Amino acid sequence: GMRTLALQQGLSTKAVSELWRAKDEWTQRKLEIAAQPGLTPEQRTAMHASLVLQTRARVSALLGLDILSAGHEALVWLPPSR
Repeated sequence: GMRTLALQQGLSTKAVSELWRAKDEWTQRKLEIAAQPGLTPEQRTAMHASLVLQTRARVSALLGLDILSAGHEALVWLPPSR
């Protein structure tokens, strides 16, 4: 999980906190998009795709692109970019 990833990558406590914050905000924003009334399926898809890109950029800045690309088990919550 996240603890294993932190140990393997030698992440600082601050980086681990930021990673958890990114995951929590991802979940919250995903739910907000799903609950927003009046959106077309296309709008929801576009908003979700934007959220994926933003969150992947944030996580990549913390961990590096190699870890993100490798699909570490601690990051299964974050879908690939389309």
